[in-house]
Amino acid sequence: MNISFKDLTYRYDKHMFKQTAYGVKDLNLEIKSGEAFGFLGANGAGKTTSIKCLMGLQRPTKGGVFINGVNSKLPSSRKRVGFLPEYPYFYQHLTVIELLKFYGSLVGTKTVDPILERLGIADRKDQRLKNLSKGLVQRVALAQALLGDPELLVLDEPFSGLDPIGRREFRDIFLELNKKGVTLFMSSHILTDVESICSRASILVKGELKTVVDLRNRKSVKSVEVTLRGDYQGGEVLPSGCVRFKLSSIDEANEFIKGKTVESFVPEYESLEEIFVSVNQ
Repeated sequence: MNISFKDLTYRYDKHMFKQTAYGVKDLNLEIKSGEAFGFLGANGAGKTTSIKCLMGLQRPTKGGVFINGVNSKLPSSRKRVGFLPEYPYFYQHLTVIELLKFYGSLVGTKTVDPILERLGIADRKDQRLKNLSKGLVQRVALAQALLGDPELLVLDEPFSGLDPIGRREFRDIFLELNKKGVTLFMSSHILTDVESICSRASILVKGELKTVVDLRNRKSVKSVEVTLRGDYQGGEVLPSGCVRFKLSSIDEANEFIKGKTVESFVPEYESLEEIFVSVNQ
């Protein structure tokens, strides 16, 4: 399933003596079917506002969001969509199995046992939600999002409250689903996980889209490490007898190696964290 944000704008009501404020402004963005896409921004950048518009929880002031060409205002657009919100809240008096059976009945899922096993909460199925830790509630939240075999999974801070083992298990699940063709749309502050899961990521700043980063084919080079065979001055002499140099750009490195015997030529690309920080400065 694909997603299209078209001139999406959410404006907060203007009050006396206050300027008009925007949660998100003129957002245009295309997420391809089967893609794993990171939706990034600092606190207050407009991520959750955009996701609420995507899920039909807020009506945009202007523009809209479309899922497979259907306006997200219409419930029919979300028939095969799973949603894990940033702050999941459930009926606290229900047990895990009761809750999942309830949600399963809404999407036509007759058995929830495979989901319980997949999320590692089968042994907790008879516990009430009020007695679970934050990490276990997060597992239940993902379990309900996966009911009905969604073709699009919308994830708002999915790693919140998880320990390192839980993060790894969630990451493996997301990669497995994406490999099967499920579209992932994920907002997260844990940028290393975004890098490992997503093929592209956008960065919002104060409600406006600033850039889209291709995480599998980056062009922003931070430096180039060149190793030469021979006797050269000014570099780091390696045990092999080669000399290593660090250059600041591809062009500078290409000029530097002319007429020399090159052992290796390794560009170092900016990390997603470095790109994120530079865009927000």
